[in-house]
Amino acid sequence: MNFFGLLSFLLLTGECLVRCSHEEHLEKCLMLWPEISKEQPSPEPGLECPVFQEKSCCYKGATEPMLSDQQVQGITYYNHCPQKTELSAQCHQEFFDELCFFMCSPDTGPWITFATHEEPVRDRFIDVPICPEVCEKWWQACKQEYTCTDNWYLGFNMSTGRNHCHNIDDCKPYTEIFKTAKNFCESIWDFSFKVVDEGEPCMNFVYDLTKDDNNRRVAEMKAKELSELDKIKNVEL
Repeated sequence: MNFFGLLSFLLLTGECLVRCSHEEHLEKCLMLWPEISKEQPSPEPGLECPVFQEKSCCYKGATEPMLSDQQVQGITYYNHCPQKTELSAQCHQEFFDELCFFMCSPDTGPWITFATHEEPVRDRFIDVPICPEVCEKWWQACKQEYTCTDNWYLGFNMSTGRNHCHNIDDCKPYTEIFKTAKNFCESIWDFSFKVVDEGEPCMNFVYDLTKDDNNRRVAEMKAKELSELDKIKNVEL
């Protein structure tokens, strides 16, 4: 192969590394339980989460237990303190919207990593940027609910297979456990989310796909950033 042929090959290889890596970061799903999680996003007619029916990472029925019983897969029960036997309607809706995003969003790929906590899941995501108004709305709806820990990934007794408080006397209103909206949104799921400053690229739990594809734009920006880093690493190798 002459010099120009080699140069063309290297340029094409570099272009593929960036493009392929970019697509790899985008077109993947959070793998939780095999019966509810898809390998790649696809349409899911009849999904309980309207936002993600056209392109979903979860199967129909994935979020139904949250609708009917305020729990997820018989593992995480939101009404785990005796002071309140169920969430308020407003808080229930906010947690449901957040759960739909968590389980079904096709745009969290760039933030997915391997789960390190003791749960029967393979993946989790870290530092997905959410808009400050999303966090504030969630907090305002739920701040009078009760919990016993500020970290719902790591702070429960899971010996029975579902979440229980280590000490029921630790149950207090969210306002006493989390203190602020930002701390609530970030620490409740062990920093799965990061509340960014006003004006920074950020995601919404609920949106109208016919009018707004903001979440996809944010994901593409992050995927591009990661693919550039991948390219540098490959060149160094």
